[in-house]
Amino acid sequence: EEWCGYSNTRTEIGGWLDVDDVEGYGPENFYLAEENAIDGQYNVKVHFYDDAGEGSANVTIRVVLHEGQPGQIARTYNGVLENEGDYWYVCSFYLPEGTFSEYAGPTARAEHSPQNLPPKE
Repeated sequence: EEWCGYSNTRTEIGGWLDVDDVEGYGPENFYLAEENAIDGQYNVKVHFYDDAGEGSANVTIRVVLHEGQPGQIARTYNGVLENEGDYWYVCSFYLPEGTFSEYAGPTARAEHSPQNLPPKE
């Protein structure tokens, strides 16, 4: 299992996070070329690291599979992260099927904790 984020912006299979937006206005984009994708489950989650004194964060997540192709599949998720440290387990998608499992809205850190994430510097 591999994750991509602020301290691991490139994955072994060729995916990458374009920027760790520490200003909080986004966007942050993760890319993975279809020819590099491995069949199986991919999980999408968001971590509200720091509110910089601004309070809650409105979050929009877009997941696009097979972009620009006749079989393109797109999902958009909107939520609000209320507190620093909150995690939102947005969805899982499955390749090559292109199916999704969607979760409830954002949840507090008390319900979901980070899984062995290194500290952010």
